[in-house]
Amino acid sequence: MFPKCKSGDLRYCFSVHRPVLVTLEGIQRGRKSNKHRGFKFEPFWLKEEECLGVVSQTWKETWLSISIKDLQNKLGRCAEELDFWSKKKFGSLRKNIEVKQKDLNEMLEAEYNADNSEKIKKLENELEGLLVREELYWRQRARTDWMCEEDRN
Repeated sequence: MFPKCKSGDLRYCFSVHRPVLVTLEGIQRGRKSNKHRGFKFEPFWLKEEECLGVVSQTWKETWLSISIKDLQNKLGRCAEELDFWSKKKFGSLRKNIEVKQKDLNEMLEAEYNADNSEKIKKLENELEGLLVREELYWRQRARTDWMCEEDRN
């Protein structure tokens, strides 16, 4: 039925399960453009008071929902506003982490004094906050509770 299909067992460690790899040759996967990547609500937004304001304001601005289509449009508009707000407020998480790490490394390499010590502590706290946000970001995308529960195989 699938002449260009190959399968085989992969190695496994620490589990009674063996993963199976299936390769389909000559079949192209459809790719989504970044423009239509879908909306993902970021859990760390809830720590910001402005988030509630963005949602409330957008919900009040838009029309009355009479049908499911109206509700979809309203939710879409709310998602757009949250995306815009997030980019303006937080920027690129990865770039912010890189900048803070670079700044911290420069401070650690500089000559030590009391002023540097306070700046280093502040940078460490800011970097820690960014890393917590990054962890929440990836936890949501993993869609598993791997950080909370152990493997029970």
